[in-house]
Amino acid sequence: MLCSRHFLKSMKNEEKHKRSRGDSIDGSIRGEYIAFLKAALKDAKAEAEKRVTEAEAEADKRIAEADKRIVEAKAEADKRIVEAKAEADKRIAEIKADAKERIAEIKTDAKERIVEAKADAKERIAEANELTKEAIAAGDKRLSQLFNFGHDMLGNLNRKSTPALERSQAAIRNKKQIAQGCQVRLLEKDREFGFNFLVGLEQELDVESNNAIEGLVRSTEVKSSVAVTKFKRIKNPKSLIKHCVDCVRDACIR
Repeated sequence: MLCSRHFLKSMKNEEKHKRSRGDSIDGSIRGEYIAFLKAALKDAKAEAEKRVTEAEAEADKRIAEADKRIVEAKAEADKRIVEAKAEADKRIAEIKADAKERIAEIKTDAKERIVEAKADAKERIAEANELTKEAIAAGDKRLSQLFNFGHDMLGNLNRKSTPALERSQAAIRNKKQIAQGCQVRLLEKDREFGFNFLVGLEQELDVESNNAIEGLVRSTEVKSSVAVTKFKRIKNPKSLIKHCVDCVRDACIR
């Protein structure tokens, strides 16, 4: 190929010199030149076909190598995948085993804590029951003391109120006697004393009755004046005197 190029170049230079000198170009040289060009074209075509064949062969070779590498890479990838899967399975098995151990430990710890909590709860419940029993016993004792105190106080009040009741009944009887005496005395008085005397006597009796009631209350040492109030309601001296005044008025009219 290099020779044909060199020859072609020399032919062109010779033709150029001839033209510069004004010489005519020989027909045989032109024929040789054309034949040479055809041969060169044929050689170039053959060379190109050779190169194409070599390139195709090289490409096929490289494709085969690439396919081989792909197969090797795929095999290597499959191998690594299998190894990774085996490693992952192994790791998963280890994690599961570790998890089972941890779960077993947690369950054991939880059972121990539950047992301890139950024991502690039983102790606290027992303490609470004891405290409750003590509180109930103390409450019962306090209620018993209060009941006894109230019973004793009620007995004392009954014992203290009995003499006062007797004195009140005696005072009522005395009031009846006083009222009867007053009525007799009023009937025996002269008419000239009239109503002024009766009114004055009523006031005096009112004062005396109030003093007697106060003395009776002081003597009985009873704070409540229920019996005295009842006595005043049943035997009111004012009503008695008014009754006596009405009787005298009727006698005077007659």
